[in-house]
Amino acid sequence: MTFLSYIIQHTDFGSANLQLSDHERELSDIEVYQAFERYSALAESGLKPGSILLVQNSQSVLLFPLLLAASRHNWVLVPVDNQNPEAEHERIVKEIGPSAVLDLKSDEVSELSGSKLHNFDCMGVVFATSGTTGLSKYVFVSEKKLLRNIQRSVASQQIDANSHIYSTLAVSHSGGLCMQALPAFMTGARVSLHNRFEPKQYLDTINRLKPTHIAMVPSQYRILKRRRLLNQLKLESSPWVLSGSEPIPDQFFSDIEALGGRPIGVYGMTEAGPFLCTAKHLKSSEKGAISFIGEFFDDTMARLSDEGEILARQSEVNPYVDCGGDEVSLRALTDWLPSGDIALQKLGAYFFCHRKDDQVNKGGFKFFTSEVRQAIESLEGIEQARVFKVSHPLWGEAVEAEVVLSDQRLDAAQLRGQLRKRIASYKLPQALHFVRSIETTLIGKVKN
Repeated sequence: MTFLSYIIQHTDFGSANLQLSDHERELSDIEVYQAFERYSALAESGLKPGSILLVQNSQSVLLFPLLLAASRHNWVLVPVDNQNPEAEHERIVKEIGPSAVLDLKSDEVSELSGSKLHNFDCMGVVFATSGTTGLSKYVFVSEKKLLRNIQRSVASQQIDANSHIYSTLAVSHSGGLCMQALPAFMTGARVSLHNRFEPKQYLDTINRLKPTHIAMVPSQYRILKRRRLLNQLKLESSPWVLSGSEPIPDQFFSDIEALGGRPIGVYGMTEAGPFLCTAKHLKSSEKGAISFIGEFFDDTMARLSDEGEILARQSEVNPYVDCGGDEVSLRALTDWLPSGDIALQKLGAYFFCHRKDDQVNKGGFKFFTSEVRQAIESLEGIEQARVFKVSHPLWGEAVEAEVVLSDQRLDAAQLRGQLRKRIASYKLPQALHFVRSIETTLIGKVKN
C-alpha cells in the first residue's frame, strides 16, 4: 500500500474537514490536491524515480502534499533541520548528494551537479537521528514503515477525520512528523503546525483552537510548570496530550489528567520505529527509577543487557545511509539496537533509570548528571539547566552547569547554597554558567 492508496481509502478530498495550517499559510483540501499535482509535475522536469530531494524550510504544511507526490514517483525526501539550515544543507549535499533542492517557502527547485549514485528502490524519508545514542546519522524510513507507524498512531491515539492536531514539534524529525502530524493528515484530520515553542503563544493557541491532540515534550512541560502557566491550559475537550523524547516525569500524567486531558507517553528510536512502545502510565515507584517507559508493541522485541541497557529489535530495522565514496547505499543496523537507556523491568513494563553515558565518576563517587539537573531545576528562580561532564585533574571527572534564570536576582553563591541542601557536596557543579538560553534538539530535548 502507498500513501496515495491509503489516503484515497481514508480521506475524501471533497470534504471540508481536511485543513492544514502553519505559521505562514493555510491549505484547504482542494489546495492540498493542487499542491500535490504541482509537485508531481517535477517528474516532467527530470526528477526520476529514486531521486533524492533535499527539502528546505520543511516546517511547512506543504510537506504533506509533497509526500504524496513522492509516493507517486518513488522519490526519497530529506527534510532539512530549520534550526541550523545552512550547516545541515552543507552536510546533506556533501554526504548524501541529493539530485535537487526544493524550498517549500518559495517553491523554487534547483538541480545539484554533485549528486551521487544510490540504491534507494522505494519511496521513503531520510531523517537525522538526534545523536543521543551516539554520533548523529541519517536513517532511511521506508513508506512501508511510515504506513505501519500511521496505523499504530491512529489506533493508540484514536485519530480520525474529526481530529485536530496542534504541534510545535519540527516535522523534519521523525517524532515531529510521525507521532501525530502525518497520521492526522493521512486520515483527513486538521493539522496546525507552529515553527517554535513559545510558552504564552502555545497556551493561547491551544485555548483558542481547542485541538483534540497536542504534543508536549517534557522540556516544554517543565517550562510551563516553572512559569506557573500550566494551570492556564483549558483542556475541557479532553484532548490527547502526547509526550516523549526523554524521560517523562510522573507528575506530567497526573497534572494533565487534573486539567481534563488524556496523557499518553511514547518511547522510540528513529532507527527502529519511529515508535517502539506506548505508555499506559504506572508510577515509577521502583527503587532507582525516575520515569515510566511502558510496554513495547507486539512487533517489537526488547530485553535488558547485562548492564541493564534497553536493547530493541524489530523484524525490519530501518537501515542507515552509508555515505562512503561516490555512492550512497543503505547499510543494515545491528539486530539489537542499543538505546543508551539504563532501565528496570517488572511485570513486562520498563522503568527508566538514567542515560548510560550520563554517569559521572568523581574520585570513586558515582552519580548522574540528570540528578544534578533535576536538583537545579527544582529551585525557585530557575528556568532551565544543562549539566555536563568535564575532566578534573584530581578527581578524574566532575560536572559543570549552564543555567537560565527566571529570577535575575539569583547569583552563584545563593544557588550553591540552595543546592547543598538538596544534593551531596561531591555532586555540586564546579562551575555555574548563567546563559540566556540553552540549545535543544528539534523535539525539545536539551543537548548534552
